Amino acid sequence: MSIPSCALTDKDLQTQRERLDRLGASVAGFERGEDRIAIEFEAGFDRRLLDQIVAIERECCPFFRFELEPSTRQLTVSVAVAAPPGPRRARLRAR
Repeated sequence: MSIPSCALTDKDLQTQRERLDRLGASVAGFERGEDRIAIEFEAGFDRRLLDQIVAIERECCPFFRFELEPSTRQLTVSVAVAAPPGPRRARLRAR
């Protein structure tokens, strides 16, 4: 079984991080669950920037699932492929 990984180049990853930093200024709060993260955005957040980020993530990291609820401005991110058992998964849960 292969472990899914991101397909972005180092340069593209840096650009994506810059987009995430810009969008991060609009985060009103977040909730971390065992198998998901829910991010709530402030009113007036840059929806086009979020759509761009999600489109890139869906392309490079198809193992993530993104669901946006526009009425609450909440984005839920989860993993579509189960992580393999072992120490790495335990470390990810501990974060």
